[in-house]
Amino acid sequence: MENPQDQQLMIQEFIINQVTSIIQSDLSVYQKCNSIITHEYSAWIYYELISTITLNSNIFNRNPTPQLLFQCSELFENANQEFIDYLFDHLEGLNENQQVIKQGLFRYLITLVELDTISETICGYFYKAMNSIIQKRGADVWNFIENDQRIMSSFLKHVDQPHICKTITELIIFGNQPSNILDYSYLAQQFSDRLFKIMIKKSYQNIIVDNISEIYIEILTRKSQNQNLEISQIIMLQPSKLFQIAIQSNSEGPYHILNLLLEYFKNYQQDQIDSFIDISHLIPLEFQKTYQNYNQYDRYYNKLFGRKNVRLLNLTLQLIELNNQSINSKLIDNGLVNILINTICEFPFHNQLHFTSFLIFEKLIENHQIDQILQIIDSLLNFIVNQFNQTQTIIGFKGFLSKLANYMINQQNNPVILTAMKNNQEWEGFCQTNLQIINQIELNFYFNFNPRKPINEQNFGQNIQQDISQQQEQISQEQQQQE
Repeated sequence: MENPQDQQLMIQEFIINQVTSIIQSDLSVYQKCNSIITHEYSAWIYYELISTITLNSNIFNRNPTPQLLFQCSELFENANQEFIDYLFDHLEGLNENQQVIKQGLFRYLITLVELDTISETICGYFYKAMNSIIQKRGADVWNFIENDQRIMSSFLKHVDQPHICKTITELIIFGNQPSNILDYSYLAQQFSDRLFKIMIKKSYQNIIVDNISEIYIEILTRKSQNQNLEISQIIMLQPSKLFQIAIQSNSEGPYHILNLLLEYFKNYQQDQIDSFIDISHLIPLEFQKTYQNYNQYDRYYNKLFGRKNVRLLNLTLQLIELNNQSINSKLIDNGLVNILINTICEFPFHNQLHFTSFLIFEKLIENHQIDQILQIIDSLLNFIVNQFNQTQTIIGFKGFLSKLANYMINQQNNPVILTAMKNNQEWEGFCQTNLQIINQIELNFYFNFNPRKPINEQNFGQNIQQDISQQQEQISQEQQQQE
């Protein structure tokens, strides 16, 4: 075309109208994309698509509509192999100018991260495009980063953006796929090491700790789903440093990583489990802070336990389930049982705290390696009796206490437990009064029907008939009294 202005208008009209019809049509993916790939102005069209996604100073659409932004990103995300290949493969039939423009298309897209600030919306569109490119031509993306490692620093500059972190996650995971011809695991390890250093230095910024934690959480989760994924080099995390990050921040992410990391060590690197010994003595102290210093309340004026503490509680249970004598000794020596008891008293409405704490007590009691078992039993018996003696004990809390008390009674074959019960002066009276009243209500089956017992052995029909006869007799007596 001789008139450049007419050429611009033509391309602009093609992009706005044709892209919409491609996205919304019912044709196959190849047919959708082929109309762009085979178009005379392919390089210019790609340039315009990328400009729209990244909101750079594009020539034709200076103010793209939200609909066009979405459609352009969808075109990258749902494109077939040929559409993505266009960015990297050499094509015949292009003039020199078009060839130069085509070679710079991917650089034009990925260098978005070199900007000082990026809006969250643009990061979302950028992730959709990059994720599709990484899945289809990840080796070329890593090759580009290897030749220009400033891009890695630019990615790390934006770890406050969740979608940039998701892009980093896909890059790291692809770099450790065992089927890759070229090895980019050393670059992925560099990414991981620098991310961990950032998390340590920026531990006071919860958004950064949350986002980086999600990267490691996703990597560990993918490993549990794909046994062939090799992550031993990129998950070189120290539990002690992760725990310090958790203490310094309000993020639950580090505790979540520790939960998954412990599971990973149990399955693949059992020699690393001992690294959790270094944090065992700190766990009771963190629970102690929870009930001593935590003053945030919900709408019903009850203290909030928080998801962060739930993660720490689950981590404690996982550690105890290891039956590691060193870990259990450090937990108990630092007052875990009494601190958990005090925490439960401060949060009488928190069912998950009660349920997990019960499992912790159960595992500790049944672990025969523990020397302080008598002290644990004494603490639990006094806790149960003292709470029942209070006049304002919450009904739901009584259910937890009675469950714990019945568990103790069922473990009387343990001589330590039996001795502790005999030495507790209030225990027998408690069992004959408060506990007996609750058990008469809670332990009776509805209509005397035991779901675990065969139907032919049930006697619930006779009991129901007796109940009905008693009710009828009572009604007739009341009627006679009224007459």
